[in-house]
Amino acid sequence: MTNPAAAPGGLDELFSTLINLAHNSDINAEEWIPAVARACYPCRLQDTHPSHLVSGLVDYLQSKRGPPEPAIAFAACLAPLNQYCSDILDSVLPLAVEAADSTGADASLFSWLCLMCNFLSTSEMNIAEIYDYDIAEKAATALERHPQHERLLRCASRCLSHFSCYAVTRALWMLKVGLDRFADNAEIVTDVLLALARLAEHRNQEVGREMQQAIGNEHACRIVALANEHKATGPLQIAAAKALMQLADGCAANAAILQGNGALHLFVRNMKAFAGEPRVVSAQVAALCKLFPQLASHEQKQAFIATVLPAAHKSLCATVEGLELAAQAGEHQQQQQQQQQQQQQQQPEQAEAGVGEKAEVTLFLRGVVRLISDLASQCDNRTASGSVSPPGSKDLGATHVGSEEVAVSLRSTEVLAAKLLDLHSDPGVQHEVCHLLSSAATSGPDGHSSSYLRGSAAASIFRALSRSPADASLHASSFTALTLLVSSESGLQAVVKANGIPIICDSMRRFAAPKIQELGCLLLGTLAWSAEAKAEVVDAGGIECVIRAMNKNLPVVNVQRNGCRVLSQVALGSEHHRESLTQQKAVPAVCLCLKNNAESRQVAEHAICALSYLSWGSESNATDIVRNGGLKAVLSAMQLHADAVEVQEHGCRTLSNVANVRECWEVIPSIVVRASSALEKFRKHPEVLEEACRVVVSVVQCDSTAKAELSKRRIVSSIISVLEDYPTHPSMQQEACNALAHLSYDSEELTSEITRRHGVSICLKAMQHNPHNVKVQIAACNALSGLAFNNAEGQQQILKQNGVQHIIDAMKSADRMKLQDIGCLVLGMLSTRKILNKVAANPYSL
Repeated sequence: MTNPAAAPGGLDELFSTLINLAHNSDINAEEWIPAVARACYPCRLQDTHPSHLVSGLVDYLQSKRGPPEPAIAFAACLAPLNQYCSDILDSVLPLAVEAADSTGADASLFSWLCLMCNFLSTSEMNIAEIYDYDIAEKAATALERHPQHERLLRCASRCLSHFSCYAVTRALWMLKVGLDRFADNAEIVTDVLLALARLAEHRNQEVGREMQQAIGNEHACRIVALANEHKATGPLQIAAAKALMQLADGCAANAAILQGNGALHLFVRNMKAFAGEPRVVSAQVAALCKLFPQLASHEQKQAFIATVLPAAHKSLCATVEGLELAAQAGEHQQQQQQQQQQQQQQQPEQAEAGVGEKAEVTLFLRGVVRLISDLASQCDNRTASGSVSPPGSKDLGATHVGSEEVAVSLRSTEVLAAKLLDLHSDPGVQHEVCHLLSSAATSGPDGHSSSYLRGSAAASIFRALSRSPADASLHASSFTALTLLVSSESGLQAVVKANGIPIICDSMRRFAAPKIQELGCLLLGTLAWSAEAKAEVVDAGGIECVIRAMNKNLPVVNVQRNGCRVLSQVALGSEHHRESLTQQKAVPAVCLCLKNNAESRQVAEHAICALSYLSWGSESNATDIVRNGGLKAVLSAMQLHADAVEVQEHGCRTLSNVANVRECWEVIPSIVVRASSALEKFRKHPEVLEEACRVVVSVVQCDSTAKAELSKRRIVSSIISVLEDYPTHPSMQQEACNALAHLSYDSEELTSEITRRHGVSICLKAMQHNPHNVKVQIAACNALSGLAFNNAEGQQQILKQNGVQHIIDAMKSADRMKLQDIGCLVLGMLSTRKILNKVAANPYSL
């Protein structure tokens, strides 16, 4: 860009400088204003002090002591400076419009007026005030009278582009005429296309459609042709993509015409040709995202996907590579000063874009990921085939893309996003990149493609968090991305390797926001699946963080659910960690959570699961659960969520674990109801049936009077059915046989019922189906022991069904003391029965 302060003393050269100048508060007014004053010397302002410039221009225009053009040009040059914008709008603009009208639409004067209005259009209120001066119609009249005036067309395009809230059909028509007339001028074409794009992007739908129709299908195709004519001009390709995207938005006719006239091919070609220029590629990506859903057939979409994915990632790679090179150049500036100067002389604009516009690069990357997401959701598993290209897609071919190509694309995105995090130091940019990773992790054909990712971005995310420890928004977006990355084994290991668990815990301590607590608990819960990571969670103070989060966010369902999930994972299979949980009051926190959020099925599942693991083998925790109201809360949740498999499974396990606590004996009838209900309703869920059988055992052990209640609930029939339905399920056979054993002891009624329902035969079959499972053999022998005790019919059935041999075989197969003891006990009962029968038949046989 030309240095504004270097503008020489002529209106033409001043215009060349100003036309390429955007709103820029960084302009050095002390240098810029004297340069403008020299260029606008005809107005001969007597006082050029900055605070008196506007009043001097007003006095000059009111006195009409000279030509108005220099004064309006001077005002146009001051308009980009924030300190003058309001005064010029209020005081100079009315006089400038009056002066322009008095000249009969003079082309040069109207050029400066339109340029000034362009810089004054900084807000909706300013634009409305400018529109009230009828600027759009005046500009259209000037264009009609001066069709060959290039400067006027460029300035009018800039000015009219701001009137997207108004119907300016006549002015738009004149822009179309100018577009055709100056088709070979890339700068004019770019300005006009940008104006057309903004006018078609009307916020009022009806007026927007009017603008689309005014531009017309013919000019939609004309824009494609112009873009192809100026294919090496990046700014023009940006403008063309924006215009075509707006023309196709919601207009099926325009979309169909654009597809049939090579617009899609144009965008893909530009992605490849301008791979290192994020601004250009970003515009192409946005247009592709808009047009892709409107492709007519599946074949067209598949062919399009196979073409665009490689182009998208080529752009990603080139952009991030440019950022890396820029970062390296910055680090070695002194050593490579000469090379840098040569590079800046050759490609100054590209170097500036690579270093100074990281936010735009990030938005570009997000756009590419969004495009990949749209494409991946349409992928099938077909590979390249020899099918005929569908109509209208001759430029794209007919190659299909499969899941492996999607996986490669997503992994590339992850790697590039990680590099981008390391190259950007701005927290806002890092925040956007984390959103990008979240999008990538949910963009697969099944809506969840985190399994494609490898967690390579985890370390970069934690480095970004370390650089911005006080940015709550960044931590929240980072946690969101990490929760998706750790759902794969490689991502989980990457977080552990990056020493991320202490950082997660520190964030939870620093920020009280429920969202961060929710995501932090979710992260720790997923990490705790790994034994190595589980130990780190405990050592880093993760349990303390989780319990604090639960206690301070009691009504927040997601925090409670995720917190209970962490505690259950830590408690699972680790007595040492259960002790840590007990010391840090995990049981009261989970009980309180369940009592206050029992209506939430997910909270109930995770809370009861946590209680079941916490009480496993721990009498003190079982007692704490009962005394903190956890038992009644579990029973209530099981009744409330009677159809929830996991609630019933973990609920039965918890009931079994706490049944021996004296305080719970008063609710034994309720426990029996829940266990028998589970046995009846969940015949197809062995995990529930197994735990329900354990409840029966625990209840009978604690309170022998419960057998009467169990008998009323037809518990024997349910357990017999379980044994018959799952003959080769070892743990099921074990628990069901244990239940029969405990029911039969000291209960003639239940022993008789079990015998009548072929309990002996079923226990012997359990031994036959599981000959090498010692636990099943012990449980079955235990049940046979109960059925043989003082039960002549049971003993007779064992003898008739070759039970003695089965018992002896079991005793031979394992030397477990318990199996030997029970086997001997049963054989002793049967031997006694044989002797007694022999004596009864022949008293002299002895």
